[in-house]
Amino acid sequence: MSDTIGTPAHYSSDDHHAMAERFGYRYRRLSVAGRDHGSGNSCALLTGLIGVDVLQPGLTLTRSDIIHLHDFEAEAEMNPGLLVSVVLDGPVDGWVEGCGDVATQAGMALNLYIDSPLLFTGKQASGVHYSTVAAFARQDWLEENEVAHMRPPRGGPAHLHHWIPSAALNARLRTMERQTPIPALDRLHREMVTLELMTEALRPMVTAPAATSPLRPADLARMARVRDRLLAEPDADHTLAKLACDAGVSVTVLKEQFRAAFGRSVFDTLRDIRLDRARSLIEEGWSVSQASAYVGYRHPSNFTTAFRRRFGHAPGAIRR
Repeated sequence: MSDTIGTPAHYSSDDHHAMAERFGYRYRRLSVAGRDHGSGNSCALLTGLIGVDVLQPGLTLTRSDIIHLHDFEAEAEMNPGLLVSVVLDGPVDGWVEGCGDVATQAGMALNLYIDSPLLFTGKQASGVHYSTVAAFARQDWLEENEVAHMRPPRGGPAHLHHWIPSAALNARLRTMERQTPIPALDRLHREMVTLELMTEALRPMVTAPAATSPLRPADLARMARVRDRLLAEPDADHTLAKLACDAGVSVTVLKEQFRAAFGRSVFDTLRDIRLDRARSLIEEGWSVSQASAYVGYRHPSNFTTAFRRRFGHAPGAIRR
């Protein structure tokens, strides 16, 4: 079943409610310019392109390329399952019950593992453009495809994990809407790219902390949140003291538990996150200096040295 919009359109609160139900959540409140908009309201809230596909039983894809016409805020309840979302153009900000504030920049992705119904809120200002691709897999789809175990340790109603899509996947997500004369082939193409998206999203969980880790589940979950912060903010001026304070542990405990959880130090992990993100940006057409500055390197020479050590060649070789 597909609701693919091929030309720009305006969307009302009724449209929002209908598409939400198909994607796996239910709006509790829609607020436009400070006033609540319930169902039965035909006022246009946004303009652009939105498409929803039920690709397989239990697997739904949503594509959005929109601009809000008014200041917009929504509160919704999400059903159990796995949400994988990629921000192509943004940023996209929100709040998730059990996870707190969530900020995802363009070029970033997140996995939201939902164990029980939970609330999330989103907010966008009038005139803001963003483009996202999101897949939602119900628990039965995860179990049928034998990937339900590929997830971080449970530590609440939900767990959030940021990651960086490959440049190849990013390119395919951006061209997903290119139409052929045969709608059935378009749908098969979207299903293929969505399965590739799910594969990249779940692959890191294959090397996630083992069940035999000496850490308690609560400590594993705490260290996973530290890693997710590094993934979400690779350019930030991270310090062990600040990360430890945010995690509620001492610097010594952070260093010991992070290595026990992931087999590497905090800053070795951060360096690789930065270099992987920079490589993706260069593959997308950014200059070496732009990419190195974006991921937090102040001196291009230091970036080039680190890049060569990780990948075996200079960053400039990618663009030749």
